[in-house]
Amino acid sequence: MGRKPKQHYPSFFKVLVKDHDFASTLLIPQAFVKRNLEGEVPAKAQIKDQNDSHCWTVEVKKTGEKNHYSFMGSGWRKFVRDCELKDMDFLVFKPITNSVFKIVRYAASGCEKDLISNPVIELPVQDSVSEETRVNPAATARISTKRHVKLRNEKGKVWSVEICLRTYPSAQGRIDLRYGWSDFWKQNKIVDGDSCLFNFIKSARNVIDVVVQKTGRV
Repeated sequence: MGRKPKQHYPSFFKVLVKDHDFASTLLIPQAFVKRNLEGEVPAKAQIKDQNDSHCWTVEVKKTGEKNHYSFMGSGWRKFVRDCELKDMDFLVFKPITNSVFKIVRYAASGCEKDLISNPVIELPVQDSVSEETRVNPAATARISTKRHVKLRNEKGKVWSVEICLRTYPSAQGRIDLRYGWSDFWKQNKIVDGDSCLFNFIKSARNVIDVVVQKTGRV
């Protein structure tokens, strides 16, 4: 995606300050841009956790004078939301290339903190579940016992779906997604062989972000 980093390609850190609207944009240090990108600032960058289990693609745009560039766009906002970043969090950006960064997060206490703690459940899709599907997440406790949850796709569109929490012993806390799931299925053009990643958002107990992975087709 980008050229290989120099042997001593430096990391940089940012302290998140609410008054600077970090939820929408984050300024990349001017010195880092000047010394390391050498006029080759990428239009987009990838941000990853330390284990490569989560990845966000964010826009990189010039926001002022020379060498003033920022992370922004829908990808950055999703990163902030998914990781539940807070005022005075401390992020260390470790470049892998000029457009790929791994991040270490520290809380205001100075202690390292998981970048993302929302459980993610992958569900392979079959035609037989187009009207009703079953999710058996360890994250059942993340969802309240209300009758509906909101499924949110990558574009931010939301569908209300009825849920049924199975309480008998053999169900082991299984959740059935029922009425409304069919609309989500059809409007997101899900077909047999695709899979859905259910990201249970801790800060919003009845919201589940869903990423549809189009496996086996373009």
